[in-house]
Amino acid sequence: MTELWLELTNEDGEPERIQVEQDKFIIGRHSESDLSIPDSVISRQHVSIDGFGEIFVVSDCGSSYGTTLNGADLKDPVGLKNGDILRLGDKVEIKVKLISDQTEEKDNASAASAPVAPTVSASSNGNSIPTSFFYIAPIFGFLVLLCAGGGLFIAFSGNSNERAKKDDYKTSSPSYDYEDNRETKKKPDENEKDSPKPDSPKTSVTPSENNAVTNGTPQTVEPPPPPKTTTESASIEQISAAFMRRSVSNDPNAFLTSKQIQILIPKINQFKSSSALAANIKDAKANSAEISALAKSSNMTPNFLATAALARIGNQRGNVLETAKSMVGVLEKLNRSIGVETAEESLMAVAAYNRGVNDKFLELRNQAEALTKTSQGVTARQVRTIWFLHEKNRLTDAEFEFALRFLAIGTITQNPSAFSVNAEALNF
Repeated sequence: MTELWLELTNEDGEPERIQVEQDKFIIGRHSESDLSIPDSVISRQHVSIDGFGEIFVVSDCGSSYGTTLNGADLKDPVGLKNGDILRLGDKVEIKVKLISDQTEEKDNASAASAPVAPTVSASSNGNSIPTSFFYIAPIFGFLVLLCAGGGLFIAFSGNSNERAKKDDYKTSSPSYDYEDNRETKKKPDENEKDSPKPDSPKTSVTPSENNAVTNGTPQTVEPPPPPKTTTESASIEQISAAFMRRSVSNDPNAFLTSKQIQILIPKINQFKSSSALAANIKDAKANSAEISALAKSSNMTPNFLATAALARIGNQRGNVLETAKSMVGVLEKLNRSIGVETAEESLMAVAAYNRGVNDKFLELRNQAEALTKTSQGVTARQVRTIWFLHEKNRLTDAEFEFALRFLAIGTITQNPSAFSVNAEALNF
């Protein structure tokens, strides 16, 4: 029998040795993981180790910061060997120890005394293949093919969902559905087919309780103003998505729904044509090297840190670099406790900034986890957004407003001229 042990250094800097006894062993940041590592570079479910008799196969679970095995990116399931080095998020190092019933010394001694023969021997040093492998390999191969087929199905389904999302954004009267975290279109009312278009010319109407009448004569009334064109919303949708992708290390699918865009637009309008914001963006660009170094040392992107500082300064002139220095410690701890794997989670960290100032770094994360367990038909990713948390009264209005300000200013920094702000784009 072969035992698998994992050796690592825990968060207190002490060596730790853990035996893998389950057939499926999860390593991640989540407290319910078989091996829980509370670090911001570790995903909630980072890697999985599956046992097949004497063979142990490691797989990356789609982590944000990736996994390497002996220095190579772990893209496909790989069988572990004695002495392998796993590195999670290019930070947490785990050494693999495979211990069989026979010690390594006995294996070496028997190998030295045994005559040379064209057979395959089983040993624990990982340089040769266990005999049982030839019985298990066909089964394992079938499982890999099955998983690959499932992955292709998910990939094609994902592409279809993305196209569906883009189509749904075009609707001018959206309704938000938390079950799939995207827009759904309203079906047109049968009675609306013959209604006048918003841009129809002036029309004379007959007297009614809703029309003005002067001396018994029906008056010509102006048609209602047309709704805002979707051009502005579509532009903000694209620009805000670009900022959200730059606010975290790896979230290519970051986006806002049409309903969220409508909530964001009034906040953006507060900073349109702002000379103070223009001056602050220029100040951030002048200190971009220092801001980038500060952000990198704290495991966050420069766009996230600079925008957080700009949001705190608001519509006044200030020193962006010094403000970033004053915020970076709190933001780093919030990022670590919340785990900003997605752009939506980075907004959570910003919203919780004042809680962090008051040493309540875990409060919002715990509230989100509690909601995940009690909310029917809603996934953890859908819960971990400022929109859902504010709707469920887990974020105060002031916290929600600060996150909106961060998002609005971040959107403007991507293309200031589009918002009449006299500055160049702030991209690091």
